[in-house]
Amino acid sequence: MDALSGASLRYRQVLDGVSDAALRREPADGNWSAQRILGHVAYLAEANDVFFHQMATMTDPVRRAFPSGY
Repeated sequence: MDALSGASLRYRQVLDGVSDAALRREPADGNWSAQRILGHVAYLAEANDVFFHQMATMTDPVRRAFPSGY
């Protein structure tokens, strides 16, 4: 949980000053752009927000199913 709580700040530090064009650039090798990776991370964080809270506060958290639309 400590690593997750600091992820947003770390992303900002690493990406500070990087242009929008660079964030959107798709690598020639077929990997995802930085923007797609960050979008995926944000999507998963939103879909798992309750579970993250449970992991931090409960001894036996239960992961719920993803809401429809995810």
